Amino acid sequence: MCYDEEEWLGKVFDEMGGMLLGYLKAYLRDEQYAEDVLQNVFVRLVNSKRKNYPIENLRAFLFTLASHEAKRFLSKQGKHIHALRSTQGNILEKKPESVMSPEESLSLQEALLSLPWEQQEAVYLKIYAQMTLEEISLCLSIPLNTIASRYRYGMEKIKKIWRE
Repeated sequence: MCYDEEEWLGKVFDEMGGMLLGYLKAYLRDEQYAEDVLQNVFVRLVNSKRKNYPIENLRAFLFTLASHEAKRFLSKQGKHIHALRSTQGNILEKKPESVMSPEESLSLQEALLSLPWEQQEAVYLKIYAQMTLEEISLCLSIPLNTIASRYRYGMEKIKKIWRE
């Protein structure tokens, strides 16, 4: 790996690593598995860059890689998401600057993790990863209307939980 590539990869990891790790921790429900899969995501990123694969939207590309690598990991392990241990730690640990207290952040995380995975994924990618619904649709290869519904229902459930 040349210096420019190494520097670029470091910047990408610094900017996106925390969000990707949080996504993978929520997806896999295990911090160690998430770290292993995150490493594979960055290996695939380097390989795609070396092959001069055109990457138009790096954020969407990385979350696509993360989703695919997590699915690949689960299929190789012969495990289903529900069979994995519960998430430990804060999946929102590298959240963007906010005015939320640690208690509110933990409460939000609990509400997010209480959603079905499909809604959880849509809400996480829209709010935390700051992706558009169109980017999420492309990233997950799911119709835009389906993503919009998952996001809307997820947000309604989170609001209901917070009101209680």
